[in-house]
Amino acid sequence: MAGHGPVIGYIDRNPQYQEIFSPRIGYPLVSLPFMELFGDRAGLWLVAVFSTAISGLLVARLAALAYLPLVPAAVTQAAFYLLPVSLPHGVALLAEAPTLLSSLVMAVGLAHVLNGARRRGAVLAATGLGLVFFFKYSSTMLLCLSFLLTCLGLFLFKEYRRLAPLRAATAISLACVLASILINSVLGLPGFHHSLQDTFTDHFRFPPVSDPIQRLIALEGEFLVAFLAAIPANAVYLLAFAAACAGMVLAKRRGLLRPSGWVATGLSLYGILSVVAHPVYSQSDRLGSSVWVGAAVGLGMLAFALRQRSARNAARAETGPRPQE
Repeated sequence: MAGHGPVIGYIDRNPQYQEIFSPRIGYPLVSLPFMELFGDRAGLWLVAVFSTAISGLLVARLAALAYLPLVPAAVTQAAFYLLPVSLPHGVALLAEAPTLLSSLVMAVGLAHVLNGARRRGAVLAATGLGLVFFFKYSSTMLLCLSFLLTCLGLFLFKEYRRLAPLRAATAISLACVLASILINSVLGLPGFHHSLQDTFTDHFRFPPVSDPIQRLIALEGEFLVAFLAAIPANAVYLLAFAAACAGMVLAKRRGLLRPSGWVATGLSLYGILSVVAHPVYSQSDRLGSSVWVGAAVGLGMLAFALRQRSARNAARAETGPRPQE
């Protein structure tokens, strides 16, 4: 790393590249005291570790707001710490961990709204959005859109449609989308086009390209081929994700899944959209790491559904078969 940036931290590229990262002041600002005490790398690493540790507590809070009992909630938290969202990406010397922490504050707020605590939830959602801007402004639009799409998706279920808290959560998510557009525009922050040019000019080392959208579509195809080819090497993670999906389905079919239990899927959707918007396979694990937040909750739901079935089977065994008349 060479040279000092205009605020704090390090830069090693040209002005166009710096334009993307200079507004991301949160991570270096928070890290600065630790960097002074322990050195640059250790200071940055400590902030990432602390952020991931606190994120696990917020995931446990999400599980509690989804009305998961203690043991399934503990499964959710443990899964979060063991899945790639924490190891390795949560402890990397990048802004991913503080950004995820901020996103989880927003998610907890929406879960409160879906449980009927509108004022508390709205304050937490707004706070989370502000923190995401502080740490990684480029994530705000896709994150808010992901939460909005999640809320809209819940209207597909007949038992959720007439719930006033769902309408409130949808309105708050829409407000967050509009706020992110407005703030990014007013502050003149680099947007999607700037990011595409960064991708296709090797971080602005080469002249701008005239067809970034066409190149993006072609890159999506290349990414899909690489993703499918890598599935056998990632079979364990694929099984974990499949188990999480099964957990959500089982919990929904058995009436155990409240609307607030779906909030974590918004973070999973955000991870997917982040990869779609930047389909570079070598970076996809990091960009899509929030996919595993929803997976952690899904594994908790699976533990909950299996525990409920075990309890029912035990109750039937105690009562014995019905006497025949």
